[in-house]
Amino acid sequence: MLLFSVPVWALNYLDEVEKVQCQYWKKLLKLPSSTPGYVIRLETGTSDTTYSIIKCTLRFILRLLEKDDNSFLCQCLKWQLRWAARIGSKSRSWGFALKNLLFDLAGDSTLDLPYVEIKKILPSRISKILERVNLALLNRDTERMAKSNWTPIYAKMKTHAVTEPYLQINLHLPVVQLISQLRVNIFRIIFKDAKIPLQNRSLCPWCNECEGNSDHYISECHCLSIHREKYLSNYVPTTNVSFVDLYNMHRNLPDFFKNIFYFFNDCYKTLEPYGCEPNGPGY
Repeated sequence: MLLFSVPVWALNYLDEVEKVQCQYWKKLLKLPSSTPGYVIRLETGTSDTTYSIIKCTLRFILRLLEKDDNSFLCQCLKWQLRWAARIGSKSRSWGFALKNLLFDLAGDSTLDLPYVEIKKILPSRISKILERVNLALLNRDTERMAKSNWTPIYAKMKTHAVTEPYLQINLHLPVVQLISQLRVNIFRIIFKDAKIPLQNRSLCPWCNECEGNSDHYISECHCLSIHREKYLSNYVPTTNVSFVDLYNMHRNLPDFFKNIFYFFNDCYKTLEPYGCEPNGPGY
């Protein structure tokens, strides 16, 4: 339903449409509402909805090109493309918005050609245009990730621009939510009714000695050594090993993700009272 009739109305609302998709993933994975959209797309392997909107719009144009040139719809298309440059406003001209979008993302100016030429050339160019659009959107997200200060460790874990394995393995949702928070969240882990601090934003709620972060919990905190030995001894060879290294070593092992969850589940039971709240910004 989100993309219903998008060729008609969505060219001026690209960001608004994409926010709906991102909010869905944030709610599902229990990530902060402030998590950048490019992080969500890279983590889940989902395409920017801009790609789908462009794809639907080009297919819509193809259907119009198949109609009689004197039909009302074809006349509307002709005038939109012909007058786009004169109007020069995305909000006032559908044709101008589409032409600019295709040129910015794909370097394509096919729609600037005469209508007769468009009918001949566009059908054979659509696949190439969409390929360039998809690559441009992916490169834009990757560049943003490389320059971002959102989470310092994310770029080290995100080695390939594809859906992360833990999202493709048949895991229970709470396990997936925990792993996604360990990877992406910079504030805290929401685990049942507990809020466990990350990125050194507060002291570890178990030992109250060191700053709380994923590396400390998984490989360092002496209060969690019993649980660590029980669930993570096969994955944490020594102390001071980082979660980034562990993830990259075991990213394709379902049991690794399950044992991370079991580890935090047992650790959670030792919190008194449940629901520790870190200092710093919330959700």
